[in-house]
Amino acid sequence: MRLHPRPVLKSAIVAALLVSISCLPVHAFNNDALSDIAWRDVNSVNNEAWAGTAFSTTFSLPALGAMDSWVMAGTGDFNGDGQLDLLWRNSAFGDNAVWFMNGNSFASSALLTPATDTNWEIVGTGYFSGYTDKNIDILWRHKTTGQNAIWFMNGTTVASTTLITQVTDLNWKIGGAGDFNHDGKADIFWSHWTSRENATWYMDGSTFVTSLVWAANAPLNYYCAGLGFFNSNNDIDVLWRSKTSIENLIWYMDDIDFVSATTIPSKATNWKVGGIGDSKFDSDADGLPDLWERNKFGNFDQTAAGDPDSDGWSNLSEYQNGTNPNVHQLTIKISRPRSGSNLP
Repeated sequence: MRLHPRPVLKSAIVAALLVSISCLPVHAFNNDALSDIAWRDVNSVNNEAWAGTAFSTTFSLPALGAMDSWVMAGTGDFNGDGQLDLLWRNSAFGDNAVWFMNGNSFASSALLTPATDTNWEIVGTGYFSGYTDKNIDILWRHKTTGQNAIWFMNGTTVASTTLITQVTDLNWKIGGAGDFNHDGKADIFWSHWTSRENATWYMDGSTFVTSLVWAANAPLNYYCAGLGFFNSNNDIDVLWRSKTSIENLIWYMDDIDFVSATTIPSKATNWKVGGIGDSKFDSDADGLPDLWERNKFGNFDQTAAGDPDSDGWSNLSEYQNGTNPNVHQLTIKISRPRSGSNLP
């Protein structure tokens, strides 16, 4: 993988990545601790996100300034502010970039190191080096050789690049990265395009540890469009998108065991899943999603039972009720007058 940046980027490429200012501010990911789905319309400059129960809410995301081959390639908190950012790759030139999001608004963008061999595709983001370093890493797959690689990141700087085990059968597709075994490090989900087999690679950073083949095969004529937390447990679920129609399906999982499936709203074939917000990841297992903790406190020092604003509401209650744990909630109690009182 060639990682050498070109000395001068074409101005058209930079201009195409700029958002359409008329779209700001926008509603992005809503930090409800359930994963949101980011979509990219490949026939226009438009982007949007689905959120809420059963994806009942649709938000417009910032539009691209021009088409110019930019592909939404994933999500992740690249600047450590507790917000989900958008990762982009230019499929024609090999440039890579991040849109930094601030809640429901576009904040700024940054160009990453280009990967000029455009056969390399971004297939996932995750904390491969462990969540403790707070840097989201990037998973790559080469669409002609079957090589796989990880960019270990320091924010938007590539700290190191490591090739991992090659898979030359190109029918094996990487559906995404996520922590399946709750060890704090990202693992890799695979699905075979023709046999419909599914498998998980358990990883220790860039080191392959072991693999497990799932008992359940992929649904017929569907492909994995991403991984996320789509219900109340802490196990990664799978988003499937039909190869032949506009249908979408979610598998709810218990580790790698299939529990149940549900259909979700359909989406025209020109819309592609660009990323799924990993907003429920809970590395310290205290019931408070990491992004929520980082967004509210800037650290993981608080506990679920803590009450930093001394309003009688625990952090867990504040999270569950969508209130701010740093702002005292005024609780008003209304009681019935005592019998015989002179109050009207």
